Amino acid sequence: MCNTEKKPKHKQVFAIDESEGLHKNYSFRLAIFLPIVFSAAIIIIFSLQLWSDGGFRLGFSQSEVSAFIKYFSFPISLLPLSIVFGVMVARFHSSKQKAKSNLITEVNNSVNFFYKTHEEFDKYCQKLLAVEHSVFNNIDSVICYGFLFKNSTTKNPSLIINDETIQQIEKFYFLYFNCFMDYISSEEYRNRNVRLEYGEAHGFADYYVKNFQLQLGIDINRIFLIHYIKDFDKNIKSINKAFLKLIAFPGVDNFIESHKRLSSIEDNILRLLDESVAYQVEVKSLQTPQS
Repeated sequence: MCNTEKKPKHKQVFAIDESEGLHKNYSFRLAIFLPIVFSAAIIIIFSLQLWSDGGFRLGFSQSEVSAFIKYFSFPISLLPLSIVFGVMVARFHSSKQKAKSNLITEVNNSVNFFYKTHEEFDKYCQKLLAVEHSVFNNIDSVICYGFLFKNSTTKNPSLIINDETIQQIEKFYFLYFNCFMDYISSEEYRNRNVRLEYGEAHGFADYYVKNFQLQLGIDINRIFLIHYIKDFDKNIKSINKAFLKLIAFPGVDNFIESHKRLSSIEDNILRLLDESVAYQVEVKSLQTPQS
């Protein structure tokens, strides 16, 4: 439905609807016919005045035509206004059509760019999976794209990793770290036959790991399957390396800033780990496996 159809009738008369042809616009018809009607009305009024005074004569001789033009010069001079007003409305109509065309082009470009970045991100994820000894078992590029670029839409595509994304990653890090600290202080850990050597994986944060990976659209469970509990610090570095690989997608506008923030989060976790008495006592102090 065009814009003028949505407006009251009295507003349609003055509106310029670029979605309709110029000749269908009431404003164009008004611009053409109003000066003509106004001129005709004045001519009729003048003619009635002449007729009432007895001076009205209708003829086609040169003198009578000259007298007619001279007497009715004012209403006749109004007739060219039809052309002037018509051209003005036509220009306005053309400008609005051009603006609408530019808007459609801009929207189409945005949509194309949005889906193009999706396509390129999917190819990038496939490359990460194809690498030998990849840390990723699987990547759902659609979910992962939505997680990393939350502000990206078809109307306003954006390859900016926003604060919310970084904050969610940081929240996961600290949840994972706290689960680890609770685990090494628990009876379950103390009662294990083998604490440091290779054996059954320590699944101390399975729920959070699975939930976060679903949100992010990735599967890097191999990193989270910790067999050497003393290498938790290396595990943190491996996780961060995986995140850094994801945000290294070519075209990310704030890659350097995001890289620094993720590295800072990693440094904070490792610092807390080094400062933890429980970690030093329960893990680092154990030089040989206990049986």
